[in-house]
Amino acid sequence: NITRAEFAKMAYTLKYGSDANGDLFAAQKSTFTDVEGNANVAWAKGYINYCANQKIVSGVGNNKFNPQGNITVAEATKMILVILGCDPAKEGFTGANWAANVTAKAIDLGIFKGWTGDPTALATRELVAKFMRNAVFSPVYEYSAITGTGSQYNFEGVENITLGEKTMGLKS
Repeated sequence: NITRAEFAKMAYTLKYGSDANGDLFAAQKSTFTDVEGNANVAWAKGYINYCANQKIVSGVGNNKFNPQGNITVAEATKMILVILGCDPAKEGFTGANWAANVTAKAIDLGIFKGWTGDPTALATRELVAKFMRNAVFSPVYEYSAITGTGSQYNFEGVENITLGEKTMGLKS
């Protein structure tokens, strides 16, 4: 299984194609009380802070992140979808039905391609690798400035570039 701190580093790497400069946010005071001053997760503080600043993570409530807790499939998937370009507020990734909305969007955008399972289960390394691979080859999700709706296609119906093309310089 993967901890929430470990996944924050993986999310940063997926977003930038590298884990270089992850320490840029390490000096910043964390909004999470269980991260700030926690020697056990000091290595991940910069990644957690970055992900919080970018709305990739929102914690578990009460200003806590639970960095050493295992991450669920739904939690990891939410972060991947945000990196892909989904706006958590517009897509309903917060509130009572957040997990169902994340699951539906992950199916829709191909993140769950090749997998059927329980989104409330703990995320394993193997499963996260599959989801990240699917995300790398998925078109980025962008919102129309005119309609406000999101899509993996531009206004002419052409598929957007993939996340791998955008963040890692991959060519298809």
